[in-house]
Amino acid sequence: TCRRWSATPRPPRSAPRKRAQPTAVRFSLVPTAEGRSPARLPIADAVIHTAALRIAAQAKFGQLPGESTSSTLSGRSGDSILEGHQHAHYLAIPGDGFASPADRVAEFVVWAPCGFEPKELKALRSIRYVSGFHWLSTSRPFGLIADAVADPTTVIPRLCASSRRWTTVTPVVPGRHPKGERSWADQVVAEITAECSNHGLPAPTIELTPWGGGRFTTVRPRKRAAAHRAHPRPFEVSLTFEHAIDAGQFMCLGAMSHFGLGLFRPESAHPAEPASP
Repeated sequence: TCRRWSATPRPPRSAPRKRAQPTAVRFSLVPTAEGRSPARLPIADAVIHTAALRIAAQAKFGQLPGESTSSTLSGRSGDSILEGHQHAHYLAIPGDGFASPADRVAEFVVWAPCGFEPKELKALRSIRYVSGFHWLSTSRPFGLIADAVADPTTVIPRLCASSRRWTTVTPVVPGRHPKGERSWADQVVAEITAECSNHGLPAPTIELTPWGGGRFTTVRPRKRAAAHRAHPRPFEVSLTFEHAIDAGQFMCLGAMSHFGLGLFRPESAHPAEPASP
């Protein structure tokens, strides 16, 4: 006799789980030629260094077959500037004051909250040299190598810990001129309050004082256009939230925050919550 197998219906297959896209690429400074030391880049010129890094990233992407521009890397879609702060932030991370000087760039991070596509990662990983702007005395070439591709809490954990209180690593500068009798300080408070709301953060208590860390460049150089200038009124800022903010990402607020200004750090990894009444 012929034995028959009864066909048991298989349960429908679940859709394959999409792998989360990396959101951060960390770069270490390396020598530009054999026998030379890595460039010692002042953190005061972070905007200049990160603007040059952005140009290098876009150039590498444009060299890929069939590609021209990336809206994530450029922050533009056609002639329009992207809104929502989901595109790439080019951050110069200062030293911690122990392993490396706090007034020098220790490493760079390119961070996009929306995540990087494989071709964008390929372009970023291929960067080895950033030429800088030859007409600027404060700009210099530097060598880089991508040494981590992950998320902010993995690549620079000290800037992403949970905390109620956050303080500036690089100064906050206003993006607009104050109107009427509003002071520059009041303008910064208003802009930070709006930025926190735009980022989905609760309203913090804001303390600020004029920047006491010496000069800081607020001009972003460009290749073929006039420089974009944030108003040169830098401030040190501290934000205190009612409850700890578990950022899981970098906190960047204010004008030129996509180029390294307005970068905050948590004051402690495990702050005490307010005591219950």
